[in-house]
Amino acid sequence: MEILAAVCEEVAVQRVMGIVKLIMNVICIVVPIVLILLGSFDLFKAVTAGKDDDIKNKQKTLIKRVIAGVIVFLVPTIVTILMNLIGADDWKACWNGARDDFQALFNLEDKIQ
Repeated sequence: MEILAAVCEEVAVQRVMGIVKLIMNVICIVVPIVLILLGSFDLFKAVTAGKDDDIKNKQKTLIKRVIAGVIVFLVPTIVTILMNLIGADDWKACWNGARDDFQALFNLEDKIQ
């Protein structure tokens, strides 16, 4: 476990973990919004066309996309909870200590050692 603690203190590892956290946050926000917007757009096209079968099919598609969006939104949270439950204390400290703010990740003044 001492090796993991030493690795987590490296600036490069902290940046990589921070970038992973940032990407997870972006995916959690963007993917559900895109899925719901696409489903709404498809349903709007079906409603304006006026065909009942199309409307029912697009409603089912919209519901599936909303469910997929919720799942995509919750997967990182579930993984984080599981890792906190089964992970070692060093892993928790390493993950929680990683910088996930954009300015800190790409600050050129910090030099990778």
